[in-house]
Amino acid sequence: MRSARPIVVGSKNFTESDLLGEIVAQQIERRTALPVERRFHLGGTFVCHQAITSGQIDLYVEYTGTAYTAVLKRAPVADRDSVYRRVARDYAQRFGSRGASRSASTTRSPLPCGGATRRATA
Repeated sequence: MRSARPIVVGSKNFTESDLLGEIVAQQIERRTALPVERRFHLGGTFVCHQAITSGQIDLYVEYTGTAYTAVLKRAPVADRDSVYRRVARDYAQRFGSRGASRSASTTRSPLPCGGATRRATA
């Protein structure tokens, strides 16, 4: 029997992102039978965004505010729920299944970005 292709978890190039990536990787390993490959400390937002849209990684944790302002090029707003809804909608429209999944409703909270078609479920 052939083993499944690993879920590739990436992270940006700072400690908090590495830790969040490791937490996500461990949860996938703990809750599923899927193998996980870690590709941490890749670079900044644009490097990780390019890696996920090109299929080099399956997911990484991004901040909703960063996704909103840096990736989607929107002006900052104070309403965090509006920011989340806009990011989720725009990611789905622009990037298809490689969009966003909700983790928390604040512009400073991590937003796991990953391929919906390969999502590990609890």
